[in-house]
Amino acid sequence: MSSYRIHLNLIIYVKITTNTTETNNSKNATISSSEWQPGTVSIRSALSLDSSETFGKSIGSLEKMNQMRPDDRTLEELFQKTIATMDLPADKLKMLREFPPDKKWDIIRDRDQVIAKHPPQYYIDGLKTYIRGANLVPKASTLKKKQPIEPSTQLLSSLEISLRTNNIGWVHEFLNSYNKGLDVLLDYLITSLEVMREVDSSNDIAFLSNSNGNHHLLPISMLNNGSHNYVDENSTLKRSTLGRSDAKRLHRKIKKYQIGEATDDVRLCIMCLRAIMNNQNGFNLVIQHPAALNCITLSLQHKNYRCKSLILELLAAVCLVELGHDVVLAAFDNFRIVCQERHRFETLMKSFTQPLEFNVDYMIACMQFINIIVHSVQDMNYRVYLQEEFKLLGLDECLKKYLEIHSECDLFILQIHAFLDNYFDVGQLLEDSETKQQAITKVAELEEQLGITNERIQELESGNSSKLAELQKALSFAEEQVENVKKERDDISHTLNTLRRSQHDRELLLQGWMKPGRDDLAPNVALISRRFNEMCRLVITEILSQPTINGRIQCIEKWGTVADICRYLRNFNGVLQIMAAFVNSSIYRLKQTWDRISKQSKHVINKLQTLVHSDGKFKNLRDTLTKVDPPCIPYLGLYLSDLTFIEESSQDISEKKLINFSKMRMKTHIISEVRRFQSTPFKIKHNPRVCAYLLNPSRLLSEDQCYGLSLQLEPRASRAGVTNLGV
Repeated sequence: MSSYRIHLNLIIYVKITTNTTETNNSKNATISSSEWQPGTVSIRSALSLDSSETFGKSIGSLEKMNQMRPDDRTLEELFQKTIATMDLPADKLKMLREFPPDKKWDIIRDRDQVIAKHPPQYYIDGLKTYIRGANLVPKASTLKKKQPIEPSTQLLSSLEISLRTNNIGWVHEFLNSYNKGLDVLLDYLITSLEVMREVDSSNDIAFLSNSNGNHHLLPISMLNNGSHNYVDENSTLKRSTLGRSDAKRLHRKIKKYQIGEATDDVRLCIMCLRAIMNNQNGFNLVIQHPAALNCITLSLQHKNYRCKSLILELLAAVCLVELGHDVVLAAFDNFRIVCQERHRFETLMKSFTQPLEFNVDYMIACMQFINIIVHSVQDMNYRVYLQEEFKLLGLDECLKKYLEIHSECDLFILQIHAFLDNYFDVGQLLEDSETKQQAITKVAELEEQLGITNERIQELESGNSSKLAELQKALSFAEEQVENVKKERDDISHTLNTLRRSQHDRELLLQGWMKPGRDDLAPNVALISRRFNEMCRLVITEILSQPTINGRIQCIEKWGTVADICRYLRNFNGVLQIMAAFVNSSIYRLKQTWDRISKQSKHVINKLQTLVHSDGKFKNLRDTLTKVDPPCIPYLGLYLSDLTFIEESSQDISEKKLINFSKMRMKTHIISEVRRFQSTPFKIKHNPRVCAYLLNPSRLLSEDQCYGLSLQLEPRASRAGVTNLGV
């Protein structure tokens, strides 16, 4: 597989390790994706040393040396012979060579104690016997059958330990072309899968008969669908679905030949394959075998989550080597055909999205496998295709659900975030591409302008002193031009302000704020209305954010003072914003707080409430506005209501088909009043901190949140008295 780039947040960590602790030398080994190179297997070993001898003969005769450490020269020779038998990469060998002499001696002594319990042929013969015993094809009875000496489960467990702990020569002998141990192990795995399926089928026969259906799984012997031909037509493994009598005969043979539980044997076969794949030669044999990955993938039918997790870890490791990704996908294609899935990965995704129980280790392994199978692909289009394939099987919705209900599972959530962080949003990529193209075009234009400017600078610098006077004259001319430009800028600014006012007048005249799409038809009116509501919520939020009565009293008195200052500055819109907040139900009901407001503050608040009260169509406010001069900020809603009343009470064209100039004059008078207050700006220095505070809506509480908080601060006690704010 060619090198590929994966987002830093993508968690790709494939671990192949064992939990067996039956011997002192069963050292753990891992295959890490961070060490994979195309076509190689990198093994991280905790000093699981191997010998080149066939049956674990010790290196040298350490017993003759009475377990005493030899001189350094002899020790180094023994150590070199020891590490020569290890299937380790160069960097690990280099690390071992740097160990101190005492540590090297310990390694040699530990290695000397590793002795093979049985030769490879012992396990191969036993597996072949189990295969013949489980087979129901008539011609199998003519084969020579050797009674096994121990149950299959025990033999497989012993084989797994031997593959993991014996010297590398023992493993090579097991896998060589004469013994073909991998083929035999896969034969037995296929047999166990068939037995496991037939046992499950016999358990469900009542259900199947009631539904008048047949067993819908194809025979496991069809696992090589496609170009591979590992199991031929003469194979003793090929059989159709068993009938009731065949199932009974199968159970008798299983008992006779000491064949263990099929589910246990499948799990142990997978563990043996893991041990084989934990060295480079074995890994390559498994990858190149025409049926190995198909068998491993079909083992996902196993119901044990621990076994399924191990299978997914093996498949994830294969995905990270050259051509491994294609082999794994082909194995899942074969799984779809054999198990008659409608879509590839359907069984896997069903166990992930609809688990019988939430097994966190399996969910992590499954999510890790999905991460690798999707995001280890270099081709972006192929990756998007795989994403869509899992999306159609419900992955996206499932991940959203798991993020909510399983947030305590850190490693699982980490894998989910890794998938989401590397998710290719095609729409966003297209938008980014267009933005990038625009940026490239802009950069090209700027570079062209920069080139022209640089050429001009060079021309100017190449001039001689005789042009100094001309340059000074040009400088004076340029300064004059600058002044003209500044003047022109001021004129343009004035024109823009005039145009803005005209645009505002147009919004008022056409009454766009009352029509659909008000944000487009009357953006200024909509903005003023939105800011009015946000300011009210800001006052309410600040008051309710005070946990104590004294804090709320100080906050109310502060905003009352601010409202009075707004009145002094002729900002009647600000006065109305604060007063509207005070009469909001969330604030108005705080009887205990209002009862302790000082008399002076109550007097100021009552005076301001009277000024902006809506009685008589804001009669008091209208009288005040007629007496003030600009600059002034009136309450825009006052004029909007007048314009609405005029528009609804009379027609533009009278019944005599005449233009209603009276209506036009009234509307013009109202708009002129607004323009009069706009004509003169306030001369107040801009304060960025204050503006940032007032214009930040992120801290504002909603109406429901405000009322809920108000009830928490002062719960309902009785319907006895209501605070009078002078409204």
